[in-house]
Amino acid sequence: YIVSSHVVEHLQDLIGTFLEWNRVIKNQGIIFIIFPKCDALPEDIGRPISSIPEFVYNNVNPPKNFDSTHHVWVFTLELMVNLINFCSGYFNIHWDVIDKFETDDKCGNGHCVVCRVNK
Repeated sequence: YIVSSHVVEHLQDLIGTFLEWNRVIKNQGIIFIIFPKCDALPEDIGRPISSIPEFVYNNVNPPKNFDSTHHVWVFTLELMVNLINFCSGYFNIHWDVIDKFETDDKCGNGHCVVCRVNK
């Protein structure tokens, strides 16, 4: 299994991260991701929701000056599910979303997605 809690929003190349997770996890493994709601931090309020083309762009053209101390990405639950489904189809990671929560029960300020890997 892989557990990621409030990490993915800081990663420059989230698609590359998903590909690496897919490489190291065994078939039928579980990937558990908690990520902040778009208004979890005051500095994120009003920022535009990230888009799949932005994730693809950063995968192909990583920024040279990168600061991971702040949120790079702003998510909705729907965006994360769509990104996982996009990567499953386009990058052949084959993750099935088996559960999702609008509000996580860890901190209460994030969403949660649970996937099963089918290699």
